[in-house]
Amino acid sequence: MQVEADGSSRVVASELFHPNGIAVTPDGQTIVMSETHNGHVTSFSIDEDGGLSDKRTFASDLQLPDGLCLDDAGAVWIGSLFASEFLRIGDGGTVTHRVRVPTPYWALAPMLGGPDRRTLYLLAADTDPARALEHDSHGCLYCVRVEVPGVGWP
Repeated sequence: MQVEADGSSRVVASELFHPNGIAVTPDGQTIVMSETHNGHVTSFSIDEDGGLSDKRTFASDLQLPDGLCLDDAGAVWIGSLFASEFLRIGDGGTVTHRVRVPTPYWALAPMLGGPDRRTLYLLAADTDPARALEHDSHGCLYCVRVEVPGVGWP
């Protein structure tokens, strides 16, 4: 959904299955998102009017991809929710790096930051659905240095 300055809105993409992690390339021309419940990372071209076109699969057959961030080589880092690992994936689906977190932690959200954007922050939580309803879950933040810096927004 795109919201205009006057408050009106319009749908710019449909048929997405639980879009979650999302990032925009540095040139503002492409948006990339994880679709958690269908196991895809999907990308679109961003049109001049803010609409989205040219839907394509960046990667598929992933185990519940959650949060997402971009790096300067055109790859994405995703949290593989129940697999307790974060993956670096190139366009086309090649997994180049894995960072495991202890089970039962869920791999939720990666983000490249720090002064040189080479610190990979990894948010993980032991959010068992039953315990979460009772406000009894715990999380942690891991930090890993990586070779390729982050780019884009967020």
